[in-house]
Amino acid sequence: MTEETALSPLSFPKEARLLVAEAFRRVMGRGQRRQGKGFLLCYLETADDQARLGLTVSRKVGKAVVRNRVKRVARECFRQWRGRFRKGCDCVLVARPAVARVSPEAMRQDLATLFAPLMKRSV
Repeated sequence: MTEETALSPLSFPKEARLLVAEAFRRVMGRGQRRQGKGFLLCYLETADDQARLGLTVSRKVGKAVVRNRVKRVARECFRQWRGRFRKGCDCVLVARPAVARVSPEAMRQDLATLFAPLMKRSV
């Protein structure tokens, strides 16, 4: 990985991910919830300087190929929109089984609707 790639605003570095179970529990337990067609979004305002994402895609969603596609689309959307998120927002996306039957474009639209309140207000 080159230095230019590591510093790209469109990258998805480790600091932008929720990786430990305690962080997931904190967001799921104390955060606000929004239900979409294929996802449940839990989010919690934090004192950090960037938005972070955690994903949960159970086997109820489908086989590994389907689960990986759902995660890939969700990560890509978050990666593209991360610069527009308000600072200090931890998000956990829980995929619902219904998401396995929709196209990637429909997933993007659902995620855009869910993430809209977390975006910076344009002045």
